[in-house]
Amino acid sequence: SFVLVLLYFSISALSKEKRVLPLWWAKLGLFIAFFAFIDFTADLVNLENYEAFARISIMCIILNTLILLPSWLIFLSCHFHDAFSQSIGATSETIQFELPVI
Repeated sequence: SFVLVLLYFSISALSKEKRVLPLWWAKLGLFIAFFAFIDFTADLVNLENYEAFARISIMCIILNTLILLPSWLIFLSCHFHDAFSQSIGATSETIQFELPVI
């Protein structure tokens, strides 16, 4: 989750013209990091009062691992080609990936 927070601050520090990845994607990562922190604290408090915090922990786990993190990765894969081509200064028409010949 620390990486997602750093990613958010690095993307939000750039101007809108220089951003390679969208800011909403970084905000989604920050939201995932927040839920990971909530899950961690619910697991720690779970030692004191199991029944009350077990539901919170399970809800955070389901939300993070089944919905938010996979959608974050799918959005990353959708924007990765544009980010890669923009970072090396090429257009999407000039980039050709070739498989190595064995």
